[in-house]
Amino acid sequence: SVPGTNPPLIRVAAPPGRFYSLEISSNLAHWTTVTNYFGMECVTVFADLTATNNAARYYRILLP
Repeated sequence: SVPGTNPPLIRVAAPPGRFYSLEISSNLAHWTTVTNYFGMECVTVFADLTATNNAARYYRILLP
């Protein structure tokens, strides 16, 4: 993201009533967990406040 602008929003569509992990990567080889959450709705939106000047940023959702 560009400094001074809004952070990217990640929209996750997944069945409610389950635990999920949101992970990020810059190279698709090494992943870091950003948050774990319990899905209360079919769609959950996250703001990636850690995204700063990344050439590439990938996201995935996992069932822990």
